[in-house]
Amino acid sequence: MTLIEIRRFKVKNWGRSGCPPYRLMRMQETRALTYRRVETTIQRKRSLLLQTARWSGARDFCRRFCRRHSSAQHISIRFPNDFGVFDSWLLFLSEWRRQCGLEPDEKLHIIAERKGFRWKIKELFELLPDIEERIFLFDQIERWPITIIEDVQRAWSESKKDKPVPLLILAGAIQGGVFPNRVWLYDYSIDEARTLLSSSLGRDLNEREEDFLLQSGGIPELVYALLWGMQNDSIEQAWMPIRREICSVVDLVGTRENLLDRLYQLQLQDLPTDVENDVSLAQAGLVRIFLRDGQQFSQLRSPLISELLVPLD
Repeated sequence: MTLIEIRRFKVKNWGRSGCPPYRLMRMQETRALTYRRVETTIQRKRSLLLQTARWSGARDFCRRFCRRHSSAQHISIRFPNDFGVFDSWLLFLSEWRRQCGLEPDEKLHIIAERKGFRWKIKELFELLPDIEERIFLFDQIERWPITIIEDVQRAWSESKKDKPVPLLILAGAIQGGVFPNRVWLYDYSIDEARTLLSSSLGRDLNEREEDFLLQSGGIPELVYALLWGMQNDSIEQAWMPIRREICSVVDLVGTRENLLDRLYQLQLQDLPTDVENDVSLAQAGLVRIFLRDGQQFSQLRSPLISELLVPLD
């Protein structure tokens, strides 16, 4: 729902029993809302950062967007852990060119500094046909070298001043960047996840499956694994890899006593947001921050996370 629609709703319904806009916006925090916000930003010809938490299903989101937009292309680039800056530059540019169907550039080896890397990105923009109509989506950018994340945005910002440029959607678990437009990738609401599962299965969920759905909290990767498990009669097995990942993150967070204490507090109830601790927990994928009556609150992202916390003595 747009701000204009909220304003109209407010004019129509405001009063003693009316609905304040922030409550309406809280009700609308769904996966579908994220999609609409991304589309609105793209329609305004603005590139953006799509900020994601762990297990948010960003790749699935990017692929879905590309299926609905013929001019959009999902570019997947992964950097080996042992790559230095120079090797990362070459891999990034070579892969982007290859996935766009361009010939290899034999002059990439002459790049010696970040300015040259940005210049090669700008050159790539000039080589692609219908560049103003194209949209490129990159996911898991938190695994990129930080200099590449910054230089891709800077190259786009510098190019658009005097040349046609494509639109970029950079998705990942990052908090800052050069692009001023940022959209948070919400989890599924329980209703959205239930609809997704039911439509994929062609039937309603049974009581046991409904319990698993509620336990997922709408975390996309858990919902997708749940669907696979329901289709193959093996829900526990389907969830096992993500359970292990969550356990590993909880163990890592547990090395910081203040964060672990905060998890135990949130295990009992939703609480007003403690920025110092809750932002770190949200970045780790364990906590969700939301609005309630105009105030920020925090909660564990799913009941499964609460289940995996070791009980206090």
